Amino acid sequence: MKLKQFEEIRVNERLLDQQMEDTIYEERKLRSFQEEAEAFSYQTNQIFDRMLGQFKGNQFTWYLEEQQETMRYRHSLIQDTIEEELQLHKEQQQIIEDKQSDLAFERLRLQAQEDDLEVQQ
Repeated sequence: MKLKQFEEIRVNERLLDQQMEDTIYEERKLRSFQEEAEAFSYQTNQIFDRMLGQFKGNQFTWYLEEQQETMRYRHSLIQDTIEEELQLHKEQQQIIEDKQSDLAFERLRLQAQEDDLEVQQ
C-alpha cells in the first residue's frame, strides 16, 4: 500500500517538475519578448524624434506627434500585459512550489511511518 503511495508521490513530483520547467520557459519567453518590445519602442521613438526634428514647423508635425503618442500608448499596453502575464507565472510557480512542498512532506511522513513499523518489528 505504501509502495503505491510512494509511486503516486513520485509521479506527481515529476508532473510538478515538468509544470515548473514549462512555467519557467514561458517566463523566459515573455522576458525576451519584453526586451524586444523595449528595443523596438526605443528605436521607433528615435525615428519619430528625428522625423519631428526634420519636419519642425511643417503642417504634418501634428500627425507625427499623434502617431508617436499612439505608439507610446500601445507600447505601454503591451508592457502592462506582459507584466500581468509575468505576475501570473510567478503565482503559478508559487502554487507549484507549495504543491512540491506538500508532496515532500507527505513523502517524509510516509517514510517516517515505514521506519516506525520497521522499528516495531
